[in-house]
Amino acid sequence: MGLQRLPQVQECYTLTGSHDYLLKIVAKDMSSYRDFIIDSLMQNPTVSKVETSMVMGTEKRTVYVPIDEV
Repeated sequence: MGLQRLPQVQECYTLTGSHDYLLKIVAKDMSSYRDFIIDSLMQNPTVSKVETSMVMGTEKRTVYVPIDEV
């Protein structure tokens, strides 16, 4: 898909269920985000649909992995 060449894409995850991928994208404003979706992401022939969810706030964020507690 060439996501490595798109600096707006911070993370990409493959998923199970009704969606194939989850992308974490950053943009300076909604206009820039729209331009990225239309001009970059949707121009890729393997992309047929984009569904957007916006982060409203952060309740918890950590990089700690509790290996001994799992």
